[in-house]
Amino acid sequence: MVTIIVKAVFLIFWILSVGSSVYFFNRTAKSVTTMQELIGFILFYSFIVISSTIVSFSVLFASKKSE
Repeated sequence: MVTIIVKAVFLIFWILSVGSSVYFFNRTAKSVTTMQELIGFILFYSFIVISSTIVSFSVLFASKKSE
């Protein structure tokens, strides 16, 4: 039961982090003035999405069996 709750929490965390990254990138892309700033924000938000995906999916697909 606890594992299901933990997995649900990390799935919600992943959905929220991806959603917020897309939302804030959309707002940021409208306000940047140079291409260099835009590339920086693309790298920043990509790092957030990739790191949250790694953490969330490693928890979601982890098994309790250690062999």
